[in-house]
Amino acid sequence: MNDIPKLSSIISLIASNGENQLKWGLPEPWLHAEVFSELSKQAPDTGWQPFDAELPYLTYFPVSLPKPENRNWKEDGAFKYVDLYLRSEDSQRWCWIEFKVRHPDEPNRELKGAKSALDAMAKDFVGLAGMNIERTASNWVDPDGSIDSYWLRNILSPQAENLRVGAHCFVSVFLQLRTSLHPKFFSVNAIRERIQSWHKNRCKQSLCAWGVPTYDIELKERVAGEHSLVICRSNWVKANER
Repeated sequence: MNDIPKLSSIISLIASNGENQLKWGLPEPWLHAEVFSELSKQAPDTGWQPFDAELPYLTYFPVSLPKPENRNWKEDGAFKYVDLYLRSEDSQRWCWIEFKVRHPDEPNRELKGAKSALDAMAKDFVGLAGMNIERTASNWVDPDGSIDSYWLRNILSPQAENLRVGAHCFVSVFLQLRTSLHPKFFSVNAIRERIQSWHKNRCKQSLCAWGVPTYDIELKERVAGEHSLVICRSNWVKANER
């Protein structure tokens, strides 16, 4: 089985072809849709099929904490919807992807904006790293009322056992539009430190001692001439390895 398609190449292609669309005030949904479209076109050759809806998963390291009266998240996990996921042809490998896109800030807001973007990306990645694969699969079979849907019961439920036994890869993508990455916040070391500190924070709150899977960071400048890209991607992990 081939590895997942190279996301940096796909996003570079999309950015090159969508210069005007990226000027839109809400570029993130557009990028999400375009990445899905390109992955779908490549699926017959790559063997990786994207799913056409955001999927719910349970995590012990949520970006936002549920209200205690709504959910005992420390024990049961908190629901989050992933932006995009890919499944291999044999349903034995699963890739979960979160996107963040940011327009350039005014000069007096540059530092604050870069820090906010790093925080958002790190929280997305740690949220994926806290995924409880077993409980996610169980909720695909017998959905919690807050996430129940026709497509969940009829499309995802048959995949629950494959989800349990499969290998999983977690990816957080950040596209900075029309500017370079701020070196104070978007060096490899700075990204790792922020992921580590947020993971430590959520571990303490959730009482869950799971570590973050080993991961690689790709930094790419001059994407389609003027954009910048960061991709954090974990190595493959299975539920029984947590």
